[in-house]
Amino acid sequence: MKSRLEIKEALASAFDALGSVAKRERVETYRLVRTAEFIQRMGGSFEGKRVLELGSSLGVNLIGTKQLGAQRAVGLDYFVFPESGSNDFYVAPEAFQTLQQAWDTSGVEVIRHNLEDPLPFPDGSFDLVVCNAVIEHVHGIQQLLFHEAFRVLAPGGHFVFTTPNLASLLKRIRFALGRSPNWDIGDYIAQGKNFTGHVREFTVPECTYMLTEAGFKDVHVEAKPGYFKWRWIKMPKKWHVFLFQLLARPFRTLGDLVYASGRKP
Repeated sequence: MKSRLEIKEALASAFDALGSVAKRERVETYRLVRTAEFIQRMGGSFEGKRVLELGSSLGVNLIGTKQLGAQRAVGLDYFVFPESGSNDFYVAPEAFQTLQQAWDTSGVEVIRHNLEDPLPFPDGSFDLVVCNAVIEHVHGIQQLLFHEAFRVLAPGGHFVFTTPNLASLLKRIRFALGRSPNWDIGDYIAQGKNFTGHVREFTVPECTYMLTEAGFKDVHVEAKPGYFKWRWIKMPKKWHVFLFQLLARPFRTLGDLVYASGRKP
C-alpha cells in the first residue's frame, strides 16, 4: 500500500512527464490523490495490476498508476485526440505529439475509443477498471459502460469510479434558495448538441444501484470532498465552498464527489 505522500509524488512526476500540456489538470490533484487512496482502501495495492481507465484524458492518472506499481496501464479516450475536432478537451496536433511521446516514455497505452461502443478488450482482461469524473459527461450510456467494465474485469477485480454528487450539501442549499444545482445554463444552451459539460449528475443511492444492477458485489459508495484546500479560508470568494465542504466531511452522502467501488465475483 502506498502512502499519501508516495501517491502525491507519483502524480507530480506524471505532471512533469506530460509537461505544459497537462497544466490545466493540476487543479485535479486533490481528487486524483483521494481517488487513489480510495482504490487502495477498496481493492488493495496497485502493484502488478492490469489497469484500465475509461476516459483517461491527458493520461495523468494513468502515468501515476504505472509509477505506483501497475503492471499495465491502458486508457480509453475520444475527445483528447485531434481527430475528434473542437471540444472542451481538445489537444492541438503539435501538442498531441508531445503527449504521445510522454505516454510512450512512461509505458502507458492510450487508445482512441468512443465509450458509446463496447470496450475493445476480451473478457477478464483487467484487474482494475477506473472511471474518473466521466459518467456525468456521457449521454445515457451508463448501463452499457458498467456492464462492459464488469465484462473486462477478471474475477475478483474492482471497478472504481468518481462522479459529482447531485445531492451534496452545497447543492441542497443552492436548490433550497431557488438556484439550480445543474451546469451553467448559458454554457448548456450555447453549446447545444456539442455540450460536453455535466449531462446528468448522480446521488449516492443511484451510484449504488448502477453498480448492483451491473452485477458487482461488495459495493461501497460514499460522497466526500473532491476539491478542498485549507488555504481557501483566506479567499473570501471560496468561503462558501470551504464552509460546506467542511460541514459535509463527517457525512457519507453530503460531500461534493461520489467515490464508488464494486467487486466482480
